[in-house]
Amino acid sequence: MKKVLTTLAIALSVSTVVFGQSCPVPKALNQEETLGVWKGAYSLNGEFVNFTLRVSELNGVLRASVDVPKLLISKASYDIKICDSEELHIKNTSVSTSIEFIGRPNEKGTMSGRVIIKQNGEVASREVFTVKRTAKS
Repeated sequence: MKKVLTTLAIALSVSTVVFGQSCPVPKALNQEETLGVWKGAYSLNGEFVNFTLRVSELNGVLRASVDVPKLLISKASYDIKICDSEELHIKNTSVSTSIEFIGRPNEKGTMSGRVIIKQNGEVASREVFTVKRTAKS
């Protein structure tokens, strides 16, 4: 009986290692996939806010600007980078508020992700966004 239990325990631990799930390494994000005009909405306190994101490249450096008509924001400049997880981080920081869009475009020309809004360095809201590319740069 002891041998059966030991064999069963070993089989279970081996199957867990062999069949266990792991996160695959993300494929490299092609910078060309990020360029263009993206239109969509993000959630904010239970409402959807329409916005336009423009991503361009100048001398190998990504640049972004955002329009949010409802908030009277036009062509606000955002910093943009691609992190180790191959996601875009699009961030703007004013005096005491920062807003960061984090997502990854897919091959169908859409991008969904999360929005983190901070006030005085503290997370004030965690939201979501989705956009569709309407024009390529």
